[in-house]
Amino acid sequence: MDKFKNLIMILNNEKYQYDGKEELMQSLLGDEENDYNDMSETEKKERRRLKAYINLQGQEEYITNYRQDSLKKGKFPVNEKFLIDNDDMYIMSLLRMNAMVLLERKEANIFANKINKEDIDDNFLVLNGYADEITENYKKEVDQKNEERTSER
Repeated sequence: MDKFKNLIMILNNEKYQYDGKEELMQSLLGDEENDYNDMSETEKKERRRLKAYINLQGQEEYITNYRQDSLKKGKFPVNEKFLIDNDDMYIMSLLRMNAMVLLERKEANIFANKINKEDIDDNFLVLNGYADEITENYKKEVDQKNEERTSER
C-alpha cells in the first residue's frame, strides 16, 4: 500500500499530507473553533481575504477577486495579484508567491485536472510549476463567461 496521500504540502520545511482539498483548506484557513469547510461562501471569502492580507503583509492593493473585479474593470493581468475568488485560486496564489510547495498525485486531478500529464513520468506533480497555467486557465474561463454575459445584453 502506498504511504503517500493525494496532496503533500511542504511549509517551513515540514511535510503535511492530505487526502483532498477540503483537508488542505482546513489546515490553511480553518482553526480550532471554526471548520473552514462548514463556513458559508461569504465567510470563506472573508477568511481568504484576511489570510491573503496577512501573507502580503498588509498590501491590500494586491488582493483581488478576479471574477468580480474583471466585470468592473475588464480584463487585467493577475500575475502579481493574490486571487481570492475560490479555494483553488487562493492555493495557486500561495504557490505563485512561493509561500509553500504543493505536490499532487498525478492521477488525483484535484488542482491539475486540466494539465496535460501524458509526458510526465513521476507519480507527483509539483504544482508550483503549474500555478501560472492553472491561474491563466481560470482567468480565461472567467473572461469568456464575462464576454458571453456582455453579448447577451
